[in-house]
Amino acid sequence: MNGLMEKTVTLDIARKLKNFLAERGYDAVMTRDSDVFWTLQRRVEYTNAQGADLFVSIHANDYPNPATRGSMVLYYDDAYPQSDYPASDKMKALTPQSKALAQKVLDSFVKETGTPSQGLTPSAVYVVRMGTIPSILVETAFLSNSTEAQPLADPEERTLMAKAIADGIEAYLPPDNTGFADLRGHWAEGAVLRLKAQGVVEGVGKTFEPNRMLTRAEWMTLLGRVFDLPASAAGSCAAPGRSGARFTAAPVHRSPAGPPRSRT
Repeated sequence: MNGLMEKTVTLDIARKLKNFLAERGYDAVMTRDSDVFWTLQRRVEYTNAQGADLFVSIHANDYPNPATRGSMVLYYDDAYPQSDYPASDKMKALTPQSKALAQKVLDSFVKETGTPSQGLTPSAVYVVRMGTIPSILVETAFLSNSTEAQPLADPEERTLMAKAIADGIEAYLPPDNTGFADLRGHWAEGAVLRLKAQGVVEGVGKTFEPNRMLTRAEWMTLLGRVFDLPASAAGSCAAPGRSGARFTAAPVHRSPAGPPRSRT
């Protein structure tokens, strides 16, 4: 489109993004670093295997009307489910986190690049609905628009785009973050982190699963930690060791978003 290939443009932006993130203390892993094809399922499976905190997919848009332009960020929103494209349970629960990440990246991108904002787009594209961590897909600009094709063709402009995405990621998840990926923006985040610092609660890897039901064993473990009960007093109901006690939380109220506006 306009003499450009999406795979070439976006790979360059992704490489630059990786460098920016590395400079800021992040450990960034790419699903591809050359001109190879990965299925959508393979991309998600590979991402899940990394134990990552976030997933960001980079694209360049196109549309039959060449006058259409602007940047948008896609994410899965459980308020707009599509029966033909069901999401994983994890991604349903991660709607608030994915939306918050999407907003930070979009705000940074349009501010630093000057492209018009097409807004956030609830979407059922595979890579944002089937993972296990906050996930977004960034549509940087329209290859089909001659005005936006020019910066997409410019290596320096692509560097600016990569920096803008990195700034958005950093605004959402600072590199010195000591919390859990699925608690960013959650109403209970502050309380959970205070209890974590005191050794009362733990997560599973880099997630906390704030809406998962509490088991009887976990509840007994929490009581033992909070009241510092000795083993003799705890009796047979106390779970041994620190088994990662977690508690359930009230549902998060989600703000409505506009209808999908991008190809799937």
